[in-house]
Amino acid sequence: MSGNPDGSVRAGQVLLNVHDTCRCTSVLGPGKRYAIWVQGCLRNCAGCGTPEAQPTGINHLVDVAELAEDILAQPQIEGITISGGEPFLQAKALAELVRLLRSQRDLGVIVFTGYYLQELRELDDEYICDLLDCADLLIDGPFLDEKNDSSGLRGSANQTMCYLTDRYRDYYAALEYGTRKLEITRSQIIGIKPKDFDKSVQKAFAKLLNKKLIANR
Repeated sequence: MSGNPDGSVRAGQVLLNVHDTCRCTSVLGPGKRYAIWVQGCLRNCAGCGTPEAQPTGINHLVDVAELAEDILAQPQIEGITISGGEPFLQAKALAELVRLLRSQRDLGVIVFTGYYLQELRELDDEYICDLLDCADLLIDGPFLDEKNDSSGLRGSANQTMCYLTDRYRDYYAALEYGTRKLEITRSQIIGIKPKDFDKSVQKAFAKLLNKKLIANR
């Protein structure tokens, strides 16, 4: 694995290969958050919540300076959550993104990864170390569908909440054991995949439909 994949720099720009973004969500960490799903992952975890983000080809290249501007234009957010795909395949671009953000605002950073923290540190990669230094909370380890206990922010029980700073330590109980929620928009289903995913989606759709019916009365 390399934290600086080919194509991450073009004519002075630092580019991020993005699968999708959401400008504001409340189900991927404390407070309201800007979510980024990067494109490309080599782990191919069975039951992955975003299998369409696994292919490593170019999906949508974004200049991180422009992405930073869009994030900073969201005054309601407490921080960002980075998932994928595998963020540490694009560590250089993501570390630069966080640097740009924190030069303007004190935003929290949560990163999901399919690798364990020790694995990442053993790679001794400059850019991977830079991204680890930027993160407040790392949720590490491959997703194992058979260990999905529908509890907390992690996808499965083998994954670990690595509190790299004190920023989110006071949220320990909710992060480790809280009830998972899904948000549904016109084009996205956002949240950590619960064990009974299909039932949860049906319930979320019913709730969304009920809100629309009430609004239209």
